[in-house]
Amino acid sequence: AVCVGATTTGPAAPWGERRRGPASSVVRGARLGASALAAVFLFAAGVLRAAVFFLAAVFFLAAVFLLAAVFVLAPAVRAEAQWTRRFDVAHPAFHHDGAPDVIVHAPPRFDAARPLHLVVFLHGYSGCASVVAGEGEVACVPGGATHSGWGLLAAHDAAGTNTLLVIPQLALWTRDGGPGAFSRPGHVRRFLEDVLRALAPELGPGRTIEDVAALSLVAHSAGFETAAAVLRAGDVEPFVRHVVLFDALYAGGPSFLAWAAAGDGTTAPRTLLSFYTTGRPAEQSRALAQSAARRLRGQVREGEADGLESTVGVTVGVLHARGGHGRVPMRYLAPTLRALGLPERSAGAPR
Repeated sequence: AVCVGATTTGPAAPWGERRRGPASSVVRGARLGASALAAVFLFAAGVLRAAVFFLAAVFFLAAVFLLAAVFVLAPAVRAEAQWTRRFDVAHPAFHHDGAPDVIVHAPPRFDAARPLHLVVFLHGYSGCASVVAGEGEVACVPGGATHSGWGLLAAHDAAGTNTLLVIPQLALWTRDGGPGAFSRPGHVRRFLEDVLRALAPELGPGRTIEDVAALSLVAHSAGFETAAAVLRAGDVEPFVRHVVLFDALYAGGPSFLAWAAAGDGTTAPRTLLSFYTTGRPAEQSRALAQSAARRLRGQVREGEADGLESTVGVTVGVLHARGGHGRVPMRYLAPTLRALGLPERSAGAPR
């Protein structure tokens, strides 16, 4: 029977099934939106991961190239290092307008990363650092008269040692062997500190005298006076390992011997070499040998300068030089530096 007033809407929905309406559409849209957001997030995460991997690869390749530069390219550049600097300092021995206070030279293949070894050359009467260093015709001051250069830079390079040659300007063109300001307490130390600061572009910043592994004093002729002053008042004695007198022992033998003997039997042995030709340096050198023989048994050698190998490892060497007074430094500098056992440059450096 059909009830009056009733309407039919089709079959009844099963029990428990919700009828679809506006609310279900909202839920469905939210789900679709969430899915879209998740897809966008996953896509963005993928892009981010790819970017991270890309950047990591870039940084890795950059590190590889940097290491190559440090271990391959940089040594190749350092292997060709050769330079000469002429400049003034705040604490010179003497200052002369137009002439540099000091000349510093690095040989081919000089490696500034290794411990510093300084060879300080002290000229004698009527000396000019530029003339001592150079070859050919050399002017001591711009526009001045020229003089025949000694070629000491080339002689230093021929030794094959990883050393810096330092030539301070002492009294210029005068018969004066005095040390000038180097006689003042601590002045030589300040001079060397000035030099190392000025060489920061070549040696690296922050270098001080404490970075010097060994200091070798090489004096020619009247330069012995300055060498004695350096030992006496320079405040660098702990760094001085070698004193070489090229036809220079006119006086002061006992003081130089006392310096050398102070290193005997220590972990920092010292070497004193006195070359002589004729005259007073010959007399004083022979007297030095006699005194040293009494004081340092077995640590003294006498002989010809052309047989320098006999002085290796001794405390005092007294050597007869040939070639004339003015030629002694150029003839004997290179073999002397090798005989002193100074560190050699890298393989392939010219000798």
